[in-house]
Amino acid sequence: KHKDQHVTVNVTSRGYSPSTVTVKPGQEVHMTFVSKGGGCANSIKIPALKKTVNLKPGQKKEIVFTSKKGQTIAFACSMNMFKGKVVAK
Repeated sequence: KHKDQHVTVNVTSRGYSPSTVTVKPGQEVHMTFVSKGGGCANSIKIPALKKTVNLKPGQKKEIVFTSKKGQTIAFACSMNMFKGKVVAK
């Protein structure tokens, strides 16, 4: 059994840090979004996973998914100002 991967993305008023996360394909990814402030970045849409994560300042939420080789999963705030991605390679 593969080990699960844990990645954390900090959500700030200036966007996502890190904005690009690299994961190994075919393994379960536990991705935690941690809100460090207010703003539209706290509403995160992930179309490829059909998920939306809504955070309050100071809150954190985890999503779990399995990535496919060569897949890039984009995420962005609800206003599409701030963007990030998960790259499986």
